[in-house]
Order: sequence, then C-alpha cells, then structure tokens
Amino acid sequence: MYRGKNRQKIPLFPELFPFGGKLNPKNRWLQIARLIPWEKIESRYERHFSKRGRPALDGRLVIGILLLKHMTGFSYESIIEMVNENPYMQAFCGLDHFVTKPLLDASSLSKIRKRFGPEDFDELERETLQVLLEHDILKEKSLHEEPVAFPKNVQYPEGEGMLNESRQWVVRKIKSLGSSLGGKVKPPSPKE
Repeated sequence: MYRGKNRQKIPLFPELFPFGGKLNPKNRWLQIARLIPWEKIESRYERHFSKRGRPALDGRLVIGILLLKHMTGFSYESIIEMVNENPYMQAFCGLDHFVTKPLLDASSLSKIRKRFGPEDFDELERETLQVLLEHDILKEKSLHEEPVAFPKNVQYPEGEGMLNESRQWVVRKIKSLGSSLGGKVKPPSPKE
C-alpha cells in the first residue's frame, strides 16, 4: 500500500532553527529539488504498491536517496548516513522536519529496485537523468557510454546465485588444499 504525502506544508524544518530561522533557498540541493518532476516520479512509484496492506516507504524519500547516491557517487550506506546528518538533503528527499533516527536501511533500496522491475526502473532512470542533464547538474561526459544511474548487474545478498558462487569457491579451495597436502580431499556434496 502506498500513501502520498501533502508536500505543501510550511514552514520547512521549524524546530531545527530557533528564532524563526529558515533553510537557505539558494542551497544546491533545494535548487535541484525544484527542477525534478517529483509528482510524476512518485505516481510511477505508487503503481508498484497495492491499495491495501502495510504502507510503503515514501516515494520521494526513496527516489531522492537514489538520486543523491548517483549525484554524489557514494554507496547506499554512506548516502543514507549523509542524509541522516544533513537537513538540506532531507529537504531534497521531501521531509518536512529534521529526522535524527535512521530513515531506512540500505537493503530497502535493493528490494524496491527489484519490485520496480527493469523496464520501469530504466524509464525512471532516463527521466531523472534527462532532467539533471538539461539543467547541467550532471555532465554527459561524466556518464558511462550507456547512462546507467542505478547498476543492473549487482548481486544482492539474498540471491541464491551468490550463495552458490560462494559454495563453489569453497569447494575449489578445499580441492586445492587437498592436492597441496598430497592427498585427495573430497569436498562435501551439496546434499550434506
């Protein structure tokens, strides 16, 4: 289930700044956030969730963190930690007050990426990259031959393929150790 947020709330982060202070509207993250078609992206995000059940993570938060990851080049873990520490990045991700507890876990991003599927994720990627390129936030030459903001060839720890590769590596090591000891060591079969 997905519930969109009302993004028209004012003021932004009132409890963070005493004496009526505000965030600087000229900050780069706030300027970039104004250029991105959040409603369109969030409606695409919403299509991947049912109308019933446990509410999903906020679409702008998830997409915002993915975009920040791409623009900064940091890992999921690092960018999530940076967002937790930076009110401007939190504002970029659509939060209306400063949050000090962890916003989400890095594994949540992998699960959402899988839920989207390759076609929708590619379309989302092209759309957001186009906005960033049109406004010179990113330069074309900084992208690979094929612009890929979110790599597709990543293996996730919960995948059985990675577990099988690890098993095969252990079997090879046992065989090489056995032959170096002069005897023939028989590695355990997968059934054991």
